[in-house]
Amino acid sequence: MSWLAPLSLAQLGALLAAAFGLLAWLHLRTPRPQRTRVAFLDAWDEVAPQRAGRPAKWALTKSWPLLRAIAIVTLIGVALVDPKPSWLASPARTTLLVLDAGAHMRATDEKPSRFERARELASGLLEQQAAGDRVMVAQLDSTVTALSGWSETRERVQLQAAVGAARVSHEATRFEALSRFAREQLRGKPGAEVLLVSDGAFEIAPSELKALRDAGVELRQLKVGQSTDNLAIRAFAVRAYPWGGERCEALVELENTGPRPRDVELALFEEGRPIDVRPFRLEASSRVRKLLEFGATGARFSARISAKAGVADAQPLDDEAYAVLAQAPPRRVLLVTEGQRYLESALALDRRLLVEKQAPGAYRSAQGYDLVIFDRFVPSEPPGVATLWLAPSEAAPGTLAPYRVLGSIDRPFFDEARSDEPLLRSVSLRDVNIRRAQRAQLEPNDEVLARSKLGPLIVKGLRAGVPFIALTFDVRESDLVLRTGWPILVSQLVRELTAAGSAALDVPLQLGRLQSRDVTASGEVSAKLRAPSGKTTDLDVRGQRVQLTPEEPGFYELRSTGSLQLMAANVGSDAPATIEPREWAPAPAPDRPLRRSWHSRGAAWSLLFGALLVLALEVWRSSRGWKR
Repeated sequence: MSWLAPLSLAQLGALLAAAFGLLAWLHLRTPRPQRTRVAFLDAWDEVAPQRAGRPAKWALTKSWPLLRAIAIVTLIGVALVDPKPSWLASPARTTLLVLDAGAHMRATDEKPSRFERARELASGLLEQQAAGDRVMVAQLDSTVTALSGWSETRERVQLQAAVGAARVSHEATRFEALSRFAREQLRGKPGAEVLLVSDGAFEIAPSELKALRDAGVELRQLKVGQSTDNLAIRAFAVRAYPWGGERCEALVELENTGPRPRDVELALFEEGRPIDVRPFRLEASSRVRKLLEFGATGARFSARISAKAGVADAQPLDDEAYAVLAQAPPRRVLLVTEGQRYLESALALDRRLLVEKQAPGAYRSAQGYDLVIFDRFVPSEPPGVATLWLAPSEAAPGTLAPYRVLGSIDRPFFDEARSDEPLLRSVSLRDVNIRRAQRAQLEPNDEVLARSKLGPLIVKGLRAGVPFIALTFDVRESDLVLRTGWPILVSQLVRELTAAGSAALDVPLQLGRLQSRDVTASGEVSAKLRAPSGKTTDLDVRGQRVQLTPEEPGFYELRSTGSLQLMAANVGSDAPATIEPREWAPAPAPDRPLRRSWHSRGAAWSLLFGALLVLALEVWRSSRGWKR
């Protein structure tokens, strides 16, 4: 308790007892003038020594100075208790004071931040509560965390300490968590109300507001925040190209939540050093996804978005994102061919492909492989795994081809190719020369990626639930294999069929959430997690997994015996980027402001004023006595 805190009744009793005892002792020990009558002046010399030798004996009765001193001490002591007469107070309330601690409260349009401004306002609300009110302090993000129990308003020091203990999180605010908590805590209590200090940058279902009203709980909001402008990196991932050890591609998703278009710059960093800067224009309230290609050899990458000019970004939390370079896992590929030098060379560029070659006559099954490639061959049984067909021969009885061959097309060209298809990205097909292609009869759900005017040339689809891609021409009879885009096309087809495109992207940790990660070494009982700040934490290993909750963005290192796992942590991609302040409920209005204002500190000040008045009367009386 601080020295400004109100005294308890026990402390007041002890203080007054000590003060009264001290005043009585001082009163009894203080000599006082006595009137002595003598017959003549010379007799005074005989009386004076006798008076000085006798101790003073003064009764406590009829001692008005002592009574005045006791009155002054009593008034001051009672004032220190900070009394609050109930007959002066407003009707008692039960108040749940909630600070919004969602990630959007990190916005800096309020200085130093919206959350710190909310903390100041919450402290002020505590001072306005009347005697007899009961208050609980809590914070809200994806859940509600109680920071105090139910306390009387006279326990302000404890309640203010609870407000000071609130911490802003990295999670999105979920009002339904507050609605459920408030109904549980306030149902049936007198004057039930929720005071929410928040920017309101979240969604509230009308049913949640109705549920509060039905439970007899009044919702009030003290709004903070002003700006709506936010530039955010919503997703960021980097993976290596299989055909180039020093080439990478990054997937980045950018968002502009503001009401006006923004010209921005996206800076890319490798191991902390800048490697690329790209300009973009983001329309108002828009989100765009970009694929960027660049050269790099490191493992740690970061991206940072900034506005070229105009209104500053009010939310710095999502301006930077981190990613770990993802490598595709090894994949087993079976190539069934009489000999295909161009295809074999393209497959050899990807060091993560384990390619086995078989002649068509030796083929029995593709079980155990991630992908099978049939070059001018159709097996008698379905392969059961993802398949890449290259000009499959006309199906003999009992064989299974991806389509029916109706004839041939002489000298076809790629007249149409889907520009939005990732499989054809970075591959130019328009001037490719082809000697002959098959005229294919497809099934209704098959998807044509590229075609000539007379028929399809590249097709993908499903057969018995298994994906396939087919080229309806023999690549030996075209100059496609001589183009620089040939190994790129092969790599993208293989990655698509083996689902390596999605598996290769590293999934970052999400700030503020409990997550699990595998530990590769068996028999481990603990692992060490090193945070971006350098702080090291020991984690228990259970079932070759650890659980962790990252609290700061950046790169984390998870170490176990003989193993080091590098992970990136970012703001959750599902957290809303909007920071637009919204008012969901009216602001708290003080009831009977005059009585509440006086009642807050008025009684204590009145008692102190009374003590000063008694003291002033005593000084005035003493000064009149001195003048006499």
